[in-house]
Amino acid sequence: MPPTTVAGSTASQQYEKMLGSYNVGLAATTLTMMGQNLGAKKPKRVYRVFFYVLALEFCLVLGTASIVYAFGESLIPIFAGNNAAAIEAGML
Repeated sequence: MPPTTVAGSTASQQYEKMLGSYNVGLAATTLTMMGQNLGAKKPKRVYRVFFYVLALEFCLVLGTASIVYAFGESLIPIFAGNNAAAIEAGML
């Protein structure tokens, strides 16, 4: 693989890690809330928490994916430099 392809791929992976980090926080919070409500024998709250977080996660992913898609060619050079081939590889 050419170095520009590796640079573009690495840049896109950096953004994926950065923008996906809130998933870990939401997952930990959701597990705690669901576990507490299961222990309290309140299954309706478990379903409510699950579906609220599912909707929130969907909106966050859709929003961040839209931003990265719209401004990706401006964001990739932060990690990959101003090489056109690297930017093109990062946008794949």
